[in-house]
Amino acid sequence: MRQLTICFFLLFTCFFLLPSNTLFAQNQVPVVSNLSLDFDESTKILTATYNLFDAESESMDIHFLVSDDGGISYLLNTSNAIGDVGAGILSGIDKNISWDASTLLTGNGDYRVKIIADDLFEINIQEIVDQVDSNRILANLEFIEGIRHRNVNAGHLEAVKDTIEQRFVDASLETVREDFLFANYTGQNIVGRLEGTNHSDTTYIIDGHFDSVATSPGADDNGSAIAGLLEVARVLAPYRFNKTLRFIGFDLEEEGLLGSLNYTAEDISVSETIKGVFNLEMIGYYTEEPNSQSFPTGFEILYPDVQAELIADEFRGNFITNIGDQNSIALMTAYEAAAANYVPDLKVISLAAPESWIVLTPDFGRSDHAPFWLTDIPALMITDGSEFRNPYYHTANDVLETLDFTFMSKVVKAVVGAVIDEAGIQHSSFEIADFSVLTSDKKTLACGLSISPVPTDNELNLYFENCAFAKLDVQIFDSLGKLVLTKNASPSSSASLKLNLDQLESGLFLLRISNGEQSLSRKIVKR
Repeated sequence: MRQLTICFFLLFTCFFLLPSNTLFAQNQVPVVSNLSLDFDESTKILTATYNLFDAESESMDIHFLVSDDGGISYLLNTSNAIGDVGAGILSGIDKNISWDASTLLTGNGDYRVKIIADDLFEINIQEIVDQVDSNRILANLEFIEGIRHRNVNAGHLEAVKDTIEQRFVDASLETVREDFLFANYTGQNIVGRLEGTNHSDTTYIIDGHFDSVATSPGADDNGSAIAGLLEVARVLAPYRFNKTLRFIGFDLEEEGLLGSLNYTAEDISVSETIKGVFNLEMIGYYTEEPNSQSFPTGFEILYPDVQAELIADEFRGNFITNIGDQNSIALMTAYEAAAANYVPDLKVISLAAPESWIVLTPDFGRSDHAPFWLTDIPALMITDGSEFRNPYYHTANDVLETLDFTFMSKVVKAVVGAVIDEAGIQHSSFEIADFSVLTSDKKTLACGLSISPVPTDNELNLYFENCAFAKLDVQIFDSLGKLVLTKNASPSSSASLKLNLDQLESGLFLLRISNGEQSLSRKIVKR
C-alpha cells in the first residue's frame, strides 16, 4: 500500500507541478516540492526535508543554497551540508539535507533556503529561439501603437503600462512598479524578475521604453521594442537560468532617459551585479532601398571598415545595429554570435563607441542603455537607427504599417539566443522556504515587540513592552534590501507606534528595530 501511495504521489506531483512548456517535451524538468525546514536553536543545525521527482528516473544534481538578504544572493557557505545533496540523487519522498550553521548564524536574522534539482539534460536552444512568433509581435504592437504621453494621452500610456505589468504577472515573473517623481507626474518603471538558480545575484536585463513623444503614435519609437520585449519575456519565462533575468519597461525616456537614470541611481541592490543590458530602441524599420541608411557626421572617420561595407551595399537599411561602449565589447560579441548561430540571415553591424563617446558620438547615447554605460555596467543599444533610417521618426506617420515584422522577429530571436547563452539555461527547478534565527544573543534588543494587523494594509501598529530605551530607530526594508521607510520612536515601558504604509507596494518586507547597538527583526506582509 505504501508503494502504491508513493507512486500516486509522484505521478500527481509530476503532472501538476511541471511547467506547462515541459509537459510534452522529450525530457521533463525534475521537480522539487514540499520543502520544509527545521532549525535547532541550540545546535544551529538546519534540517531540510523535500520531495524529488524526475519522470525519466534519471539521477540529479541537488544544490542547497542559503540567503541572508531575502533571496537576492545566496552566498552563505553550505559546503558542509550532508544527506541528499550533490550529484547522483534519485527521485523519492522525504529527502533530507542537514547543514551545520553554528559558525555562520551567530545572531538573529531571517534566511531563505533554495533547493535546486538539475538533471543536466541538454536543452535545444534553437528550438527555444524559434518559438519567437512575428504574429504575436504584430498583435502586441497593434495594441501598443498610439500616443503614449503623460500630458497628451495619459489614458493609453496607463493602459500600456497595465498591459506590460499583467503580461509579466501572467508569465509568473516577480513583478513590481518602481515609482519616481517628475514634475506633477509619477513615473513608473515596470519590472519583472525571473530569479536565477545558482547565481541569482548576477542579472541580465532586457528593456525598452514604453512612452512616446506627444506628436507620434510611436510604432517604431518605441512600440516595436515593447512588442519585442513582451515576446522575449513570453518565450524565456517558462525556463530556468543560472543567472537572474529582469525585464524592464522604462518610463519617460523621451523626457531625458528619466526612467533608466532613476533605475541605475536608486533601484539596483548592492547585493546584485548587473552583468549585461540588452536595450531595445526602435527595432522594426527595414528597407532594401539604396541610400536609405545614413550615420552621424564623422562616422566614416571612426569606422572606415563599416563605411566600406555600407558603400558596397549602397547604404541599404537592411541590418540591425548593435552598439556598445568599451566596457560592453564582450556583450556585443555575444549578441553578434547569437545572431550568427541562431538567426544566420539577420545582418548585424556592431559598433564599439569610443571612450569619449559623449563628445565624439553623442547619438550613441540617446537611449536607456546610456545610464548603464555611465555607471560602468555593460549595455547594448540594439536599434534600426532611428532618424538615420526611419523617415517617420517622431511624426504622426510612425505607424506599424511602415514596419517589417519578419525583420523584427529576427532581431528578437537574436536577443533570446544571446540571453540564453549568457544567462545559462538549465533543465532544472527549485523550491524556496524561509526560516528565522531568534536567540538570546547579546546583540538582540532586550525589548518586547508585537505587531498588528498581520498581514497589514496601509497602517501597521507596533506595541513595545518593557522597553528601557529613550530612542529606537524603526526601519523597513523591501525584498531587495532597499530601505523604504524609517522613523524614530521614543518608547516608555509600554507604548505603541503607528506606521503609515500607503507608499509601499504589496509584498514582503523586513521590519528592523534598533537602539544603535542591538536590534530585532520581524517579517511583515503588506496586502
